[in-house]
Amino acid sequence: FRSRKMSDGSSIVTRFRLSNGSRVIDTFDTPDPDIAYDFGLSPIISTQQIRIDVLDSTGGNTGIKEIQFFE
Repeated sequence: FRSRKMSDGSSIVTRFRLSNGSRVIDTFDTPDPDIAYDFGLSPIISTQQIRIDVLDSTGGNTGIKEIQFFE
């Protein structure tokens, strides 16, 4: 996971939550947009849909620069 960022320091996702339907999978802190964060999911889940909710940000039009899921 890596957040996007604007030159003025806005649009950085600093905390987000993954969920699958009504089930929360986990919450992650991502304070530095220059770092690609690697999170393991335990237990491993099988799903066709993931929801990403931004819980904290530096404001502005937040977004994700990169996200990858691996089996």
